[in-house]
Amino acid sequence: MLEDIIYKIDAQRNVSELARGLRFPSSLAVDSLGNLFYTTSPLEDSYPATLYMLNPEDRTTTELHTFDVKYKKGIGLMANVEYEGKKYKLPVGFNVSNVLYETKEKIDFLFTNSYEGNLIKLSADKD
Repeated sequence: MLEDIIYKIDAQRNVSELARGLRFPSSLAVDSLGNLFYTTSPLEDSYPATLYMLNPEDRTTTELHTFDVKYKKGIGLMANVEYEGKKYKLPVGFNVSNVLYETKEKIDFLFTNSYEGNLIKLSADKD
């Protein structure tokens, strides 16, 4: 759903907010240290798809990478959906998902881009 929230679920299956006020988080990945990485969905030219790291302790975000992919005007269609009595907008025709691969030395992300039908790989050395 197109919200500004990332939720967390504890071992007893209780759902609570991990962070709020984010811009359309669309995919999540967590490394072995518990760092949370998320992407945002693009909406027209002013909102490109972006990779962020979220610090779960203080809920601050760090922008890591902006993808050179944006919705083109007139193509970024939205569907109106209702879930548990609330109305949401859901992007149609664009999906960013990610897979995180980790070694002792580096982190590799593999992102799908359903809009352009390609894969993007990003690599980062660990400090």
